[in-house]
Amino acid sequence: MEQPRSGTQIVFPPFRLDLDTQRLLRESSPVPLTPKAFALLHFLVARSHRLVTKDEILRALWAGTRVQDAVLKVAIREIRKALGDRATAPHYIETSPRRGYRFVGKIDSTGRRRDKASKRTGLVGRGPEMARLQEWLEGARRGERQVVFVTGEGGIGKTAVVQALLERAASEPGVWVARGACLEQYGSGEAYLPVLEGIGRLARGPHGESLVALLRRHAPTWLAQMPSLVSDTERETLGREVIGATGERMVRELAEAVEALDDKTTLVLALEDLQWSDYSTLDLISCLARRREPAGLLLIGTFRPSDVLLGHHPLRAVTRELRMRRQCHELPLGYLSQAEVAEYLAARFPDTRLSGAMAGPIHGRTGGNPLFLVNVVDYLVGRNLIGAAAAPDPGVVLREIESVIPESLREMIEKQIDRLADEEQGVLEAASVAGIEFPALAVAAGLEIDLARPESICDGLARRGQFLRPTGVRGLPDGTVTARYEFIHPMYQDVLYHRVPPARRLRLHRKIGERGIAVYGPRAGEIASELAVHFERAGDLRGAVDHLRRAADNASRRSAHREAIGHLTRAHDLVDRLPEPDRGDLQMLILEQVGTARRSMGDMQEAAGDFEALVGLARERGRADREARGLFYYGSAVSWFDRTRFQEAADQAAALARRLEDDLLRAHTRGYSAYWSLLLRGFRPEDAEASAAAIAAARRSGDRLLLSQHIGRSSYFECLQSRYGAGCEAAQEGMRLALEVGDAFDYLLCRFFLAWGLLHGGRWGQALGVLEE
Repeated sequence: MEQPRSGTQIVFPPFRLDLDTQRLLRESSPVPLTPKAFALLHFLVARSHRLVTKDEILRALWAGTRVQDAVLKVAIREIRKALGDRATAPHYIETSPRRGYRFVGKIDSTGRRRDKASKRTGLVGRGPEMARLQEWLEGARRGERQVVFVTGEGGIGKTAVVQALLERAASEPGVWVARGACLEQYGSGEAYLPVLEGIGRLARGPHGESLVALLRRHAPTWLAQMPSLVSDTERETLGREVIGATGERMVRELAEAVEALDDKTTLVLALEDLQWSDYSTLDLISCLARRREPAGLLLIGTFRPSDVLLGHHPLRAVTRELRMRRQCHELPLGYLSQAEVAEYLAARFPDTRLSGAMAGPIHGRTGGNPLFLVNVVDYLVGRNLIGAAAAPDPGVVLREIESVIPESLREMIEKQIDRLADEEQGVLEAASVAGIEFPALAVAAGLEIDLARPESICDGLARRGQFLRPTGVRGLPDGTVTARYEFIHPMYQDVLYHRVPPARRLRLHRKIGERGIAVYGPRAGEIASELAVHFERAGDLRGAVDHLRRAADNASRRSAHREAIGHLTRAHDLVDRLPEPDRGDLQMLILEQVGTARRSMGDMQEAAGDFEALVGLARERGRADREARGLFYYGSAVSWFDRTRFQEAADQAAALARRLEDDLLRAHTRGYSAYWSLLLRGFRPEDAEASAAAIAAARRSGDRLLLSQHIGRSSYFECLQSRYGAGCEAAQEGMRLALEVGDAFDYLLCRFFLAWGLLHGGRWGQALGVLEE
């Protein structure tokens, strides 16, 4: 049973959970509770009166980590102490021995209250906008898909408006709320980043089981991107589907999953800061908007129009086309009027007659920018000029506004920062280097201090509503459990980041990047794009290049080949800044990856150009091994549109094979030449022998990439000799190896050979199954 809730309050007298500030309160007094214990209490309350197993808790709150039951017991003990509860006579948390826990407290659906922090951030002057959003939400609940873009400049209140709608939606039965944000990154953004973030958050909440079941049934390639939600066995099974999946399939799967929601369920998906979005996310938004099937979907995207126009971002073309076809709505936000500023002051300070006298000067200073307005008022409160028990002196307040308060929002934020303690400033500056959203562990790594201290400081700032808000607790691959936070507005992060002296900023990036590698270990590839940013800004260009190449591999596995090419283009730019001895090999590796990505996109002419450049660079540097590899890829690409150039590549490879002294390379290029010969001249026994020799040499060398390429093509030789069983086995091994090395083109080619062998071997039903996967 889900908790009754209103906005961000869950009440079980005399306690209440404030989900905005991540606090447990007794009446109006905060009750100390660590972020981990708060997350567990929220998880249990959300499943009120239902037995929640230990495995379910560990899977949701400590996903991807190995922790003992004792960790869970410690958190339960802390919750009971905070609630004054006893295990032997529970009023709130009941233990089911060796099974799990159950929240048995009575939740009061009528005790809906908002605290002072809620009043501070309450919406003012957005009534018409909220009414339109509510109309669109109701349309989605009727099965009429809705795509809405909330637009406006920085500080205008886009996030506040969307958050207010999300809180309202979450209180309605049958509404699933997912929220993700794009991040400003060098090069291409991570493919589907905001969507994966939103779905991941939703999966860790009360609707997690239903969502995972839906993805398993309709969108397995998406479930494969979130390994912490599934078992090791299922993760391995899903992994085989991802590399063979096209970007179109991923988009189609999620669209069909949304349409498969029952008529009592509505998905609200909010994607913020689309001015930094990746291409794949835009493709998904476009698809979701254009489909005509009924769907209980409200997709809300926010962006800054000026950034989109100045940056020539493809979002401009997407929104223009959707508007032209009447497949989306746009909700532009303007600045607040003087009357609305007065309304804000009256709501925030109901016991003082402040609004009439102060609204004009404050509006004049801030221009009605909501973020600037809040910062100015916070500054006045901090100086005890308003909000104190005594009535404010209008003359003093007016002089302060006119002479002391800065004229720009950035300067105002600087003033707010300067009023913090030195330790708080240091933590916030390190956090700004870690990112717009960050784990407290990253701050601890940058400052080289124990995790408890930055976690405590961030928690204190979030409780006061200053700069940060909590986003939950997350388990990391090395077993560490850390609280996560995000900056309330990107401008806070930007101002803090540029306060950090360059040398200190470089050191922080390096420490955070190194700790990320240590924490994630073999799974560091999962955060490759994030690590690339840290290492580049730390001045470690070689490390940045390595992580950009891994980020490109991640994108290719999601069939996000444009993003992969973007990462590799950035990597190539960085290679040009490396010392000469390191350039050549990296340039060749990058050219090979770029060509492979274009080949997977089906753009064979562009791919041929990349592989031709690889061959030229290899010859220039005397690297026959790279030349041989490049010739094979070049020949494979041009074979689709120019048989003459295909023949030339084959002849060059054969000549190269004859003069090479390296047995592996000789066998390698002979194997390539044998495959070309098969395509050009038909089957010859000597070509089959050359293919077998290449496989044997690749096995001896342990080079899985070479082995996957040769063994996959050998299945064709086997089938031409009517050895269909052996051909199918070779194709299956080639598919498995292609999965391991991340070569989507060879995976699909081997799958084609498998279907071909099954068909000619008389196993028609199996062949059809392979083709339909």
